[in-house]
Amino acid sequence: MAAKRAFYITPNDLTIFMRRGNIWQEEICFHTSPDSLEAFNTYLTWQSDIVSCLLMDLIEEEYRNETIPHVSRRDRQALLKRKMKHLFRATPYCTAQLQGREKFGRRDSRVLYSALTNPDAVEFWFSSMVKNKVPITGIYSLPLVSHRLIKMLNINNANTLLISQQRRNLLRQTFFSGHDLKASRLSSKTTENAEEWLQFLLGEVQKTQRYLNHQQLLPHGGVLDICVLSQGDQLEYLKAGCVSTELTHYHFIDANDALHRLHLKGDIAANQSEHLFLNLVHGRESNVNYARPVDRRYFYMHQARSVLMAASVSLVLGSVVWSANNMLDADNLKKEGVAAAQQTKQLQKRYEQALKKMPGVPVSPQAMHSAVEISKELKRRKTGPRALLVALSKGLAVNPQIQLDEILWRSADRPDAKDTTQDGMETAQFQPDNMDDMADDAPATSEGSGSTADGMLESTTPLYHIATIKGRLEPSGADYHATFQLVEDFIKTLHQDRAFVAVEALAMPVNVDSNAVLDGESKQDSGTTKALFEIKAVMKVDHDSV
Repeated sequence: MAAKRAFYITPNDLTIFMRRGNIWQEEICFHTSPDSLEAFNTYLTWQSDIVSCLLMDLIEEEYRNETIPHVSRRDRQALLKRKMKHLFRATPYCTAQLQGREKFGRRDSRVLYSALTNPDAVEFWFSSMVKNKVPITGIYSLPLVSHRLIKMLNINNANTLLISQQRRNLLRQTFFSGHDLKASRLSSKTTENAEEWLQFLLGEVQKTQRYLNHQQLLPHGGVLDICVLSQGDQLEYLKAGCVSTELTHYHFIDANDALHRLHLKGDIAANQSEHLFLNLVHGRESNVNYARPVDRRYFYMHQARSVLMAASVSLVLGSVVWSANNMLDADNLKKEGVAAAQQTKQLQKRYEQALKKMPGVPVSPQAMHSAVEISKELKRRKTGPRALLVALSKGLAVNPQIQLDEILWRSADRPDAKDTTQDGMETAQFQPDNMDDMADDAPATSEGSGSTADGMLESTTPLYHIATIKGRLEPSGADYHATFQLVEDFIKTLHQDRAFVAVEALAMPVNVDSNAVLDGESKQDSGTTKALFEIKAVMKVDHDSV
Protein backbone atom coordinates (compact mmCIF):
# COMPACT_ATOMS: atom_id res chain seq x y z
CA MET A 1 0.00 0.00 0.00
CA ALA A 2 1.61 3.30 -1.15
CA ALA A 3 2.09 6.11 1.36
CA LYS A 4 -0.14 9.15 0.90
CA ARG A 5 1.76 11.35 3.35
CA ALA A 6 5.48 11.84 3.98
CA PHE A 7 7.29 13.31 6.96
CA TYR A 8 10.57 14.85 5.79
CA ILE A 9 12.80 15.20 8.86
CA THR A 10 15.94 17.38 8.85
CA PRO A 11 18.14 18.52 11.77
CA ASN A 12 16.08 21.71 12.21
CA ASP A 13 12.50 20.89 11.23
CA LEU A 14 9.86 18.46 9.99
CA THR A 15 7.98 19.12 6.79
CA ILE A 16 4.76 17.30 5.90
CA PHE A 17 4.07 16.46 2.25
CA MET A 18 0.75 15.14 0.93
CA ARG A 19 0.56 13.19 -2.31
CA ARG A 20 -2.15 14.37 -4.67
CA GLY A 21 -2.16 12.42 -7.89
CA ASN A 22 1.51 11.95 -8.83
CA ILE A 23 2.75 15.14 -7.18
CA TRP A 24 4.00 15.72 -3.64
CA GLN A 25 2.78 19.05 -2.26
CA GLU A 26 4.07 20.68 0.87
CA GLU A 27 1.37 21.11 3.50
CA ILE A 28 2.92 22.34 6.77
CA CYS A 29 6.28 22.66 8.45
CA PHE A 30 7.16 22.29 12.15
CA HIS A 31 10.45 23.56 13.66
CA THR A 32 12.27 21.39 16.15
CA SER A 33 11.01 22.82 19.45
CA PRO A 34 8.69 21.77 22.29
CA ASP A 35 5.97 24.20 21.15
CA SER A 36 6.10 22.79 17.61
CA LEU A 37 5.88 19.26 19.01
CA GLU A 38 2.62 20.14 20.76
CA ALA A 39 1.23 21.63 17.54
CA PHE A 40 2.39 18.54 15.63
CA ASN A 41 0.58 16.29 18.11
CA THR A 42 -2.62 18.34 17.63
CA TYR A 43 -2.26 17.99 13.86
CA LEU A 44 -1.93 14.19 14.14
CA THR A 45 -4.97 14.01 16.39
CA TRP A 46 -7.13 15.26 13.54
CA GLN A 47 -5.31 13.44 10.70
CA SER A 48 -3.90 10.25 12.17
CA ASP A 49 -5.42 7.58 9.93
CA ILE A 50 -3.34 8.33 6.81
CA VAL A 51 -0.73 5.90 5.53
CA SER A 52 2.60 7.71 5.96
CA CYS A 53 6.34 7.28 5.64
CA LEU A 54 9.40 9.03 7.07
CA LEU A 55 12.30 10.37 4.96
CA MET A 56 15.34 11.19 7.10
CA ASP A 57 18.01 13.70 6.01
CA LEU A 58 20.19 13.88 9.14
CA ILE A 59 23.84 14.44 9.91
CA GLU A 60 24.00 11.60 12.45
CA GLU A 61 24.04 8.71 10.01
CA GLU A 62 26.93 6.22 10.00
CA TYR A 63 28.03 3.73 7.32
CA ARG A 64 30.29 0.68 7.61
CA ASN A 65 31.47 -1.44 4.68
CA GLU A 66 32.49 -4.97 5.67
CA THR A 67 32.42 -8.53 4.39
CA ILE A 68 30.91 -11.72 5.76
CA PRO A 69 31.24 -15.35 4.65
CA HIS A 70 28.82 -16.36 1.92
CA VAL A 71 26.37 -18.60 3.78
CA SER A 72 22.73 -19.58 3.55
CA ARG A 73 20.05 -16.95 3.99
CA ARG A 74 19.10 -18.03 7.49
CA ASP A 75 22.70 -18.03 8.73
CA ARG A 76 23.36 -14.72 6.95
CA GLN A 77 20.44 -13.07 8.76
CA ALA A 78 21.82 -14.27 12.09
CA LEU A 79 25.30 -12.94 11.24
CA LEU A 80 23.95 -9.55 10.16
CA LYS A 81 21.79 -9.21 13.26
CA ARG A 82 24.68 -10.03 15.59
CA LYS A 83 27.02 -7.67 13.73
CA MET A 84 24.57 -4.77 13.86
CA LYS A 85 24.17 -5.23 17.62
CA HIS A 86 27.93 -5.04 17.95
CA LEU A 87 28.40 -1.97 15.71
CA PHE A 88 25.36 0.11 16.74
CA ARG A 89 24.54 -0.56 20.36
CA ALA A 90 23.14 2.91 21.12
CA THR A 91 20.43 3.00 18.45
CA PRO A 92 17.59 0.68 17.37
CA TYR A 93 17.48 2.27 13.89
CA CYS A 94 20.00 0.25 11.93
CA THR A 95 19.99 -1.93 8.84
CA ALA A 96 22.24 -3.97 6.56
CA GLN A 97 22.25 -4.16 2.78
CA LEU A 98 24.02 -6.75 0.62
CA GLN A 99 26.15 -5.21 -2.16
CA GLY A 100 27.25 -8.31 -4.01
CA ARG A 101 30.28 -10.59 -3.63
CA GLU A 102 33.98 -10.13 -3.95
CA LYS A 103 35.52 -11.20 -7.25
CA PHE A 104 38.54 -13.01 -5.84
CA GLY A 105 39.49 -15.22 -2.91
CA ARG A 106 36.62 -16.76 -0.93
CA ARG A 107 34.15 -14.49 -2.75
CA ASP A 108 32.73 -13.22 0.52
CA SER A 109 29.55 -11.13 0.56
CA ARG A 110 29.98 -7.37 0.75
CA VAL A 111 27.63 -5.66 3.21
CA LEU A 112 26.81 -2.03 3.93
CA TYR A 113 25.85 -1.44 7.57
CA SER A 114 24.12 1.85 8.26
CA ALA A 115 22.39 3.42 11.25
CA LEU A 116 20.88 6.64 12.57
CA THR A 117 23.31 7.16 15.42
CA ASN A 118 21.18 9.82 17.14
CA PRO A 119 17.83 8.10 17.83
CA ASP A 120 16.58 11.16 19.75
CA ALA A 121 16.32 13.09 16.47
CA VAL A 122 13.84 10.43 15.30
CA GLU A 123 12.07 9.77 18.59
CA PHE A 124 11.35 13.49 19.04
CA TRP A 125 8.77 13.28 16.26
CA PHE A 126 8.13 9.56 16.04
CA SER A 127 6.80 9.27 19.61
CA SER A 128 3.83 11.50 18.69
CA MET A 129 3.14 9.34 15.63
CA VAL A 130 3.06 6.20 17.76
CA LYS A 131 0.87 7.93 20.34
CA ASN A 132 -1.69 8.80 17.64
CA LYS A 133 -1.40 5.34 16.00
CA VAL A 134 -0.25 6.66 12.63
CA PRO A 135 0.25 3.81 10.11
CA ILE A 136 3.94 4.06 9.13
CA THR A 137 5.16 2.09 6.10
CA GLY A 138 8.84 2.69 6.79
CA ILE A 139 11.65 4.99 7.95
CA TYR A 140 13.84 5.81 4.94
CA SER A 141 17.16 7.56 4.57
CA LEU A 142 17.82 9.99 1.73
CA PRO A 143 21.30 8.55 0.95
CA LEU A 144 19.88 5.01 0.77
CA VAL A 145 17.14 6.23 -1.57
CA SER A 146 19.85 7.91 -3.74
CA HIS A 147 21.05 4.42 -4.64
CA ARG A 148 17.88 3.98 -6.71
CA LEU A 149 18.41 7.31 -8.48
CA ILE A 150 21.90 6.27 -9.62
CA LYS A 151 20.53 3.07 -11.12
CA MET A 152 17.49 4.65 -12.77
CA LEU A 153 19.60 7.40 -14.39
CA ASN A 154 22.09 4.78 -15.67
CA ILE A 155 25.10 6.43 -14.02
CA ASN A 156 27.77 3.72 -14.37
CA ASN A 157 30.93 5.56 -13.35
CA ALA A 158 33.45 3.72 -11.19
CA ASN A 159 33.47 6.48 -8.53
CA THR A 160 30.49 8.81 -8.36
CA LEU A 161 29.79 11.66 -5.95
CA LEU A 162 26.12 12.68 -6.12
CA ILE A 163 25.45 16.24 -4.91
CA SER A 164 21.96 17.56 -4.22
CA GLN A 165 20.57 20.63 -2.50
CA GLN A 166 17.57 20.41 -0.19
CA ARG A 167 15.58 23.07 1.63
CA ARG A 168 17.24 25.10 4.39
CA ASN A 169 20.52 25.17 2.36
CA LEU A 170 21.27 21.51 3.07
CA LEU A 171 23.99 20.05 0.85
CA ARG A 172 24.00 16.25 0.60
CA GLN A 173 27.06 14.46 -0.87
CA THR A 174 26.77 10.71 -1.40
CA PHE A 175 29.67 8.63 -2.71
CA PHE A 176 29.09 5.47 -4.80
CA SER A 177 31.60 2.89 -5.98
CA GLY A 178 29.85 1.60 -9.04
CA HIS A 179 26.26 1.33 -7.76
CA ASP A 180 27.28 0.57 -4.17
CA LEU A 181 26.87 3.32 -1.58
CA LYS A 182 30.02 3.81 0.48
CA ALA A 183 29.69 7.12 2.33
CA SER A 184 27.51 10.21 2.66
CA ARG A 185 27.91 13.68 4.20
CA LEU A 186 25.39 16.39 5.06
CA SER A 187 26.44 20.01 5.51
CA SER A 188 24.65 23.35 5.53
CA LYS A 189 25.48 27.05 5.32
CA THR A 190 23.39 30.16 4.94
CA THR A 191 24.40 31.92 1.72
CA GLU A 192 23.25 35.24 0.29
CA ASN A 193 23.79 34.64 -3.42
CA ALA A 194 24.76 32.08 -6.04
CA GLU A 195 28.48 33.00 -5.78
CA GLU A 196 28.59 32.14 -2.07
CA TRP A 197 26.74 28.86 -2.71
CA LEU A 198 29.24 27.95 -5.45
CA GLN A 199 32.22 28.57 -3.19
CA PHE A 200 30.56 26.57 -0.39
CA LEU A 201 29.93 23.65 -2.77
CA LEU A 202 33.52 23.61 -4.09
CA GLY A 203 34.93 23.72 -0.57
CA GLU A 204 32.73 20.80 0.56
CA VAL A 205 33.74 18.75 -2.49
CA GLN A 206 37.43 19.19 -1.57
CA LYS A 207 36.70 18.06 2.02
CA THR A 208 34.85 15.01 0.80
CA GLN A 209 37.63 14.11 -1.62
CA ARG A 210 40.23 14.26 1.14
CA TYR A 211 37.98 12.09 3.36
CA LEU A 212 37.58 9.48 0.62
CA ASN A 213 41.32 9.35 0.05
CA HIS A 214 41.98 9.03 3.78
CA GLN A 215 39.48 6.18 4.12
CA GLN A 216 40.90 4.57 0.95
CA LEU A 217 37.44 4.54 -0.59
CA LEU A 218 38.79 6.39 -3.62
CA PRO A 219 41.73 4.62 -5.30
CA HIS A 220 44.97 6.54 -5.58
CA GLY A 221 44.92 8.41 -8.85
CA GLY A 222 41.31 7.44 -9.47
CA VAL A 223 38.95 9.83 -11.22
CA LEU A 224 36.03 11.18 -9.18
CA ASP A 225 32.90 11.85 -11.26
CA ILE A 226 30.84 14.55 -9.53
CA CYS A 227 27.15 14.62 -10.51
CA VAL A 228 25.46 17.85 -9.46
CA LEU A 229 21.66 17.79 -9.23
CA SER A 230 20.17 21.25 -9.74
CA GLN A 231 17.78 23.22 -11.93
CA GLY A 232 17.27 26.51 -13.78
CA ASP A 233 19.60 29.49 -13.42
CA GLN A 234 21.50 27.91 -10.56
CA LEU A 235 22.34 24.94 -12.71
CA GLU A 236 23.75 27.24 -15.44
CA TYR A 237 25.80 29.17 -12.90
CA LEU A 238 27.24 25.95 -11.46
CA LYS A 239 28.19 24.74 -14.93
CA ALA A 240 30.19 27.90 -15.46
CA GLY A 241 31.84 27.83 -12.03
CA CYS A 242 32.69 24.13 -11.65
CA VAL A 243 35.81 23.35 -13.70
CA SER A 244 36.78 19.72 -14.33
CA THR A 245 40.37 18.63 -13.68
CA GLU A 246 42.34 15.50 -14.38
CA LEU A 247 41.03 13.80 -11.23
CA THR A 248 37.60 15.42 -10.94
CA HIS A 249 35.01 15.43 -13.68
CA TYR A 250 31.80 17.42 -13.21
CA HIS A 251 28.44 16.28 -14.60
CA PHE A 252 25.23 18.27 -14.26
CA ILE A 253 21.73 16.78 -14.00
CA ASP A 254 18.57 18.84 -14.39
CA ALA A 255 16.22 17.77 -11.54
CA ASN A 256 13.09 18.21 -13.66
CA ASP A 257 14.58 16.16 -16.50
CA ALA A 258 15.40 13.42 -13.99
CA LEU A 259 11.82 13.58 -12.72
CA HIS A 260 10.42 13.17 -16.23
CA ARG A 261 12.86 10.34 -17.02
CA LEU A 262 11.38 8.55 -14.02
CA HIS A 263 7.92 9.05 -15.62
CA LEU A 264 6.84 11.42 -12.87
CA LYS A 265 5.10 14.77 -13.01
CA GLY A 266 5.83 18.04 -11.29
CA ASP A 267 8.30 20.91 -11.19
CA ILE A 268 11.24 20.89 -8.76
CA ALA A 269 13.07 24.01 -7.61
CA ALA A 270 16.88 24.03 -7.52
CA ASN A 271 17.01 23.99 -3.72
CA GLN A 272 14.19 21.45 -3.21
CA SER A 273 15.59 18.13 -4.47
CA GLU A 274 13.76 16.31 -1.65
CA HIS A 275 10.70 16.21 -3.95
CA LEU A 276 12.59 13.89 -6.30
CA PHE A 277 13.62 11.54 -3.48
CA LEU A 278 10.06 11.50 -2.11
CA ASN A 279 8.89 10.17 -5.46
CA LEU A 280 11.56 7.46 -5.30
CA VAL A 281 10.31 6.41 -1.86
CA HIS A 282 6.72 6.33 -3.07
CA GLY A 283 7.64 4.16 -6.02
CA ARG A 284 9.10 1.41 -3.85
CA GLU A 285 8.39 1.29 -0.13
CA SER A 286 10.33 -2.00 0.12
CA ASN A 287 13.66 -0.13 -0.02
CA VAL A 288 16.06 -0.80 2.82
CA ASN A 289 14.76 1.24 5.74
CA TYR A 290 15.23 1.61 9.47
CA ALA A 291 11.69 0.75 10.58
CA ARG A 292 11.33 -2.20 12.95
CA PRO A 293 8.26 -4.45 12.91
CA VAL A 294 7.03 -2.77 16.10
CA ASP A 295 7.28 0.62 14.36
CA ARG A 296 5.04 -0.64 11.54
CA ARG A 297 2.42 -2.37 13.68
CA TYR A 298 -0.28 0.23 13.01
CA PHE A 299 0.41 -0.04 9.29
CA TYR A 300 -0.15 -3.79 9.50
CA MET A 301 -3.41 -3.15 11.38
CA HIS A 302 -4.43 -0.64 8.72
CA GLN A 303 -3.78 -3.20 6.01
CA ALA A 304 -5.78 -5.85 7.89
CA ARG A 305 -8.65 -3.42 8.33
CA SER A 306 -8.57 -2.56 4.62
CA VAL A 307 -8.66 -6.26 3.74
CA LEU A 308 -11.56 -6.85 6.12
CA MET A 309 -13.44 -3.86 4.72
CA ALA A 310 -12.88 -5.11 1.18
CA ALA A 311 -14.06 -8.55 2.23
CA SER A 312 -17.12 -7.00 3.89
CA VAL A 313 -17.95 -5.00 0.77
CA SER A 314 -17.54 -8.13 -1.33
CA LEU A 315 -19.76 -10.04 1.08
CA VAL A 316 -22.41 -7.30 0.96
CA LEU A 317 -22.31 -7.19 -2.82
CA GLY A 318 -22.51 -10.97 -2.96
CA SER A 319 -25.45 -10.91 -0.56
CA VAL A 320 -27.19 -8.29 -2.69
CA VAL A 321 -26.68 -10.38 -5.82
CA TRP A 322 -27.82 -13.52 -4.01
CA SER A 323 -30.87 -11.72 -2.63
CA ALA A 324 -31.70 -10.36 -6.07
CA ASN A 325 -31.50 -13.86 -7.53
CA ASN A 326 -33.70 -15.18 -4.73
CA MET A 327 -36.22 -12.42 -5.36
CA LEU A 328 -36.29 -13.27 -9.05
CA ASP A 329 -36.70 -16.96 -8.22
CA ALA A 330 -39.45 -16.14 -5.74
CA ASP A 331 -41.20 -14.01 -8.35
CA ASN A 332 -40.96 -16.84 -10.87
CA LEU A 333 -42.26 -19.34 -8.32
CA LYS A 334 -45.11 -17.01 -7.48
CA LYS A 335 -46.05 -16.77 -11.14
CA GLU A 336 -45.81 -20.55 -11.49
CA GLY A 337 -47.98 -20.95 -8.37
CA VAL A 338 -50.62 -18.63 -9.80
CA ALA A 339 -50.57 -20.57 -13.08
CA ALA A 340 -50.80 -23.89 -11.20
CA ALA A 341 -53.73 -22.58 -9.13
CA GLN A 342 -55.55 -21.54 -12.27
CA GLN A 343 -54.88 -24.91 -13.89
CA THR A 344 -56.06 -26.70 -10.74
CA LYS A 345 -59.22 -24.62 -10.74
CA GLN A 346 -59.91 -25.52 -14.35
CA LEU A 347 -59.30 -29.23 -13.68
CA GLN A 348 -61.61 -29.06 -10.64
CA LYS A 349 -64.36 -27.59 -12.81
CA ARG A 350 -63.87 -30.30 -15.41
CA TYR A 351 -63.93 -32.93 -12.62
CA GLU A 352 -67.18 -31.57 -11.22
CA GLN A 353 -68.71 -31.51 -14.68
CA ALA A 354 -67.66 -35.14 -15.24
CA LEU A 355 -69.21 -36.13 -11.90
CA LYS A 356 -72.53 -34.56 -12.85
CA LYS A 357 -72.63 -36.62 -16.04
CA MET A 358 -71.97 -39.90 -14.18
CA PRO A 359 -74.94 -41.93 -12.80
CA GLY A 360 -75.73 -41.55 -9.11
CA VAL A 361 -73.70 -43.67 -6.71
CA PRO A 362 -74.66 -43.98 -3.01
CA VAL A 363 -71.02 -43.62 -1.96
CA SER A 364 -68.19 -41.35 -2.97
CA PRO A 365 -65.43 -42.52 -5.34
CA GLN A 366 -62.87 -42.18 -2.53
CA ALA A 367 -64.89 -44.55 -0.34
CA MET A 368 -65.24 -47.00 -3.22
CA HIS A 369 -61.52 -46.90 -3.84
CA SER A 370 -60.80 -47.57 -0.17
CA ALA A 371 -63.30 -50.47 -0.11
CA VAL A 372 -61.73 -52.06 -3.19
CA GLU A 373 -58.25 -51.77 -1.72
CA ILE A 374 -59.39 -53.25 1.60
CA SER A 375 -61.11 -56.11 -0.24
CA LYS A 376 -57.93 -56.86 -2.17
CA GLU A 377 -55.93 -56.90 1.05
CA LEU A 378 -58.44 -59.17 2.81
CA LYS A 379 -58.35 -61.60 -0.07
CA ARG A 380 -54.60 -61.60 0.01
CA ARG A 381 -54.58 -62.22 3.75
CA LYS A 382 -57.16 -65.00 3.61
CA THR A 383 -55.80 -68.01 5.44
CA GLY A 384 -56.97 -71.53 6.20
CA PRO A 385 -56.03 -74.06 8.89
CA ARG A 386 -54.23 -76.33 6.46
CA ALA A 387 -50.78 -75.82 8.02
CA LEU A 388 -52.26 -76.33 11.51
CA LEU A 389 -54.09 -79.52 10.53
CA VAL A 390 -51.02 -80.93 8.79
CA ALA A 391 -48.95 -80.37 11.94
CA LEU A 392 -51.68 -81.99 14.08
CA SER A 393 -51.84 -84.96 11.68
CA LYS A 394 -48.14 -85.56 12.17
CA GLY A 395 -48.65 -85.52 15.90
CA LEU A 396 -51.59 -87.97 15.69
CA ALA A 397 -49.57 -90.32 13.51
CA VAL A 398 -47.01 -90.58 16.30
CA ASN A 399 -49.71 -90.92 18.99
CA PRO A 400 -52.51 -93.12 17.53
CA GLN A 401 -54.37 -93.42 20.88
CA ILE A 402 -55.31 -89.73 20.62
CA GLN A 403 -58.78 -89.07 19.21
CA LEU A 404 -59.81 -85.49 18.35
CA ASP A 405 -63.42 -84.43 18.90
CA GLU A 406 -63.32 -80.71 18.21
CA ILE A 407 -60.90 -77.90 17.13
CA LEU A 408 -61.64 -74.24 17.85
CA TRP A 409 -59.20 -71.98 15.97
CA ARG A 410 -58.72 -68.38 14.96
CA SER A 411 -56.10 -66.04 13.45
CA ALA A 412 -54.47 -63.22 15.37
CA ASP A 413 -51.60 -60.75 15.04
CA ARG A 414 -50.11 -61.68 18.44
CA PRO A 415 -49.44 -65.09 19.94
CA ASP A 416 -50.82 -63.96 23.30
CA ALA A 417 -54.11 -62.52 21.96
CA LYS A 418 -56.96 -63.06 24.40
CA ASP A 419 -60.09 -64.86 23.25
CA THR A 420 -62.78 -62.75 24.91
CA THR A 421 -65.65 -64.37 23.04
CA GLN A 422 -66.39 -67.59 21.25
CA ASP A 423 -67.75 -65.64 18.28
CA GLY A 424 -64.28 -65.19 16.92
CA MET A 425 -63.55 -68.96 16.92
CA GLU A 426 -64.11 -71.28 14.00
CA THR A 427 -65.50 -74.68 15.07
CA ALA A 428 -64.58 -77.94 13.40
CA GLN A 429 -66.25 -81.20 14.46
CA PHE A 430 -64.89 -84.06 12.45
CA GLN A 431 -63.37 -87.37 12.19
CA PRO A 432 -59.71 -87.65 11.31
CA ASP A 433 -60.61 -88.76 7.76
CA ASN A 434 -62.14 -85.44 6.70
CA MET A 435 -59.29 -83.10 7.91
CA ASP A 436 -57.98 -82.36 4.41
CA ASP A 437 -61.44 -81.36 3.17
CA MET A 438 -61.87 -78.96 6.06
CA ALA A 439 -58.45 -77.35 5.42
CA ASP A 440 -59.59 -76.36 1.93
CA ASP A 441 -63.09 -75.17 2.83
CA ALA A 442 -62.83 -73.49 6.24
CA PRO A 443 -62.58 -69.68 6.19
CA ALA A 444 -60.58 -67.69 8.69
CA THR A 445 -61.07 -64.47 10.53
CA SER A 446 -58.21 -62.17 11.39
CA GLU A 447 -59.01 -60.92 14.81
CA GLY A 448 -56.08 -58.60 15.53
CA SER A 449 -55.17 -57.39 12.05
CA GLY A 450 -53.65 -53.91 11.96
CA SER A 451 -54.60 -51.16 9.52
CA THR A 452 -52.87 -48.22 7.86
CA ALA A 453 -53.99 -44.59 7.92
CA ASP A 454 -55.77 -45.10 4.59
CA GLY A 455 -57.94 -47.94 5.96
CA MET A 456 -55.85 -50.59 4.23
CA LEU A 457 -54.61 -53.60 6.21
CA GLU A 458 -50.93 -53.93 6.66
CA SER A 459 -49.46 -56.91 4.83
CA THR A 460 -46.27 -57.14 6.81
CA THR A 461 -47.86 -58.08 10.19
CA PRO A 462 -47.19 -61.77 11.08
CA LEU A 463 -50.18 -64.10 11.65
CA TYR A 464 -50.70 -66.70 14.32
CA HIS A 465 -53.19 -69.61 14.41
CA ILE A 466 -54.49 -70.08 17.93
CA ALA A 467 -56.27 -73.45 18.26
CA THR A 468 -58.10 -75.05 21.17
CA ILE A 469 -57.95 -78.83 20.63
CA LYS A 470 -60.46 -81.06 22.44
CA GLY A 471 -60.04 -84.87 22.37
CA ARG A 472 -60.09 -88.17 24.20
CA LEU A 473 -58.10 -91.32 24.60
CA GLU A 474 -59.26 -94.65 23.23
CA PRO A 475 -59.34 -97.08 24.71
CA SER A 476 -59.44 -95.47 28.14
CA GLY A 477 -58.56 -97.40 31.22
CA ALA A 478 -58.13 -97.19 34.92
CA ASP A 479 -54.38 -96.54 34.64
CA TYR A 480 -54.53 -92.80 35.07
CA HIS A 481 -50.76 -92.45 35.05
CA ALA A 482 -50.55 -94.00 31.57
CA THR A 483 -53.43 -91.85 30.34
CA PHE A 484 -51.72 -88.69 31.63
CA GLN A 485 -48.43 -89.71 29.99
CA LEU A 486 -50.12 -90.22 26.58
CA VAL A 487 -51.37 -86.64 26.57
CA GLU A 488 -47.96 -85.37 27.66
CA ASP A 489 -46.32 -87.28 24.80
CA PHE A 490 -48.77 -85.75 22.34
CA ILE A 491 -47.90 -82.25 23.61
CA LYS A 492 -44.16 -82.98 23.35
CA THR A 493 -44.66 -84.22 19.78
CA LEU A 494 -46.33 -80.94 18.84
CA HIS A 495 -43.54 -78.95 20.55
CA GLN A 496 -41.00 -80.56 18.23
CA ASP A 497 -42.60 -78.78 15.28
CA ARG A 498 -40.85 -75.36 15.02
CA ALA A 499 -43.97 -73.77 13.61
CA PHE A 500 -45.66 -74.04 17.01
CA VAL A 501 -44.90 -71.04 19.21
CA ALA A 502 -46.61 -72.47 22.28
CA VAL A 503 -48.43 -75.66 23.25
CA GLU A 504 -50.03 -75.97 26.66
CA ALA A 505 -52.64 -78.18 28.32
CA LEU A 506 -55.88 -76.53 29.35
CA ALA A 507 -57.50 -79.74 30.76
CA MET A 508 -56.01 -83.16 31.39
CA PRO A 509 -57.76 -86.59 31.64
CA VAL A 510 -56.90 -86.58 35.33
CA ASN A 511 -57.42 -83.41 37.34
CA VAL A 512 -54.28 -83.04 39.43
CA ASP A 513 -55.23 -79.64 40.81
CA SER A 514 -54.87 -79.43 44.58
CA ASN A 515 -58.36 -77.87 44.82
CA ALA A 516 -60.07 -80.78 42.98
CA VAL A 517 -62.56 -82.97 44.86
CA LEU A 518 -62.26 -86.75 44.48
CA ASP A 519 -65.61 -88.62 44.49
CA GLY A 520 -67.24 -91.65 42.79
CA GLU A 521 -68.83 -95.03 43.38
CA SER A 522 -67.01 -98.23 43.95
CA LYS A 523 -69.38 -100.17 41.73
CA GLN A 524 -68.67 -97.91 38.71
CA ASP A 525 -67.25 -99.69 35.72
CA SER A 526 -63.85 -98.23 35.10
CA GLY A 527 -63.81 -99.51 31.56
CA THR A 528 -66.50 -97.05 30.51
CA THR A 529 -64.73 -93.95 31.93
CA LYS A 530 -63.94 -91.28 29.28
CA ALA A 531 -60.44 -89.77 29.31
CA LEU A 532 -61.05 -86.25 27.96
CA PHE A 533 -58.42 -83.51 27.52
CA GLU A 534 -58.09 -79.99 26.09
CA ILE A 535 -54.92 -78.37 24.57
CA LYS A 536 -54.11 -74.84 23.38
CA ALA A 537 -51.67 -74.64 20.45
CA VAL A 538 -50.27 -71.44 18.87
CA MET A 539 -48.68 -71.67 15.38
CA LYS A 540 -46.93 -68.89 13.43
CA VAL A 541 -47.81 -68.87 9.74
CA ASP A 542 -46.46 -66.78 6.85
CA HIS A 543 -48.70 -65.03 4.36
CA ASP A 544 -47.08 -66.74 1.44
CA SER A 545 -47.43 -70.21 2.93
CA VAL A 546 -51.15 -70.12 3.67
